[in-house]
Amino acid sequence: AKLQGESAKAPQFEKIDHAVRFHPFFVNMTANEAEDYLRRKMTENRMPTPAVIRPSSKGPAHLALVWAFRPDKFMHIRVDQVPNLRDPSRPMYVIDHPSSNRPFSDIDEIFSEYIGRMHDFVLAMTRHKNFHAGRQAEVESDMRRQVTENPDRVAYYLRYEDDTPGVFAITWMDKSLACKAVKILVTNTVSLTWNLVRLSFVLTDKYVVLLPPDFFRAFKREVSYSPPHPRS
Repeated sequence: AKLQGESAKAPQFEKIDHAVRFHPFFVNMTANEAEDYLRRKMTENRMPTPAVIRPSSKGPAHLALVWAFRPDKFMHIRVDQVPNLRDPSRPMYVIDHPSSNRPFSDIDEIFSEYIGRMHDFVLAMTRHKNFHAGRQAEVESDMRRQVTENPDRVAYYLRYEDDTPGVFAITWMDKSLACKAVKILVTNTVSLTWNLVRLSFVLTDKYVVLLPPDFFRAFKREVSYSPPHPRS
């Protein structure tokens, strides 16, 4: 694999901050090469957090974060280098994506406080007993079968949102056989509010890993006694 300094594909490579160029998660690759690199690392099980940072075509003041949200879906997130008012000799970094609303002091902090936490969130979601790895149509088919066999049951699953990296969906079905779903953005912002008609949850980043058990316990209680109905 071509790691930092081995390729000359990025014309602005030499202008990128020294601390970034020699960071262990920096790769001087194109977007497609970075995806292939992450696929290999995940296959080898050698990358606890499957993400790298690479040069951006927008110039040396910008970087691109490539994160394997799932083995076949990647997020390409722009990282902007901005002035550091406290220490003009060192830049700050801002994530240009709805999943973050704060600046970071360096690449280490981006990986530990941003990508690392969101990856923990993803692991917690996919390890939940009601996670379904299938596409939307497969999930709905399984729920329809369960409810047909037991009409008093409210079937629900957590799944990936089809073709949308960085988003999950919780989807459920009652005896009406109408499928309902709420999208879940994987985020590291200060707070995220979920509204399921009467059920409202406010989550902060400190609950990232503990989210699924707490959230689904309340969710199951809500839909079991008062199945949500679509808003008019």
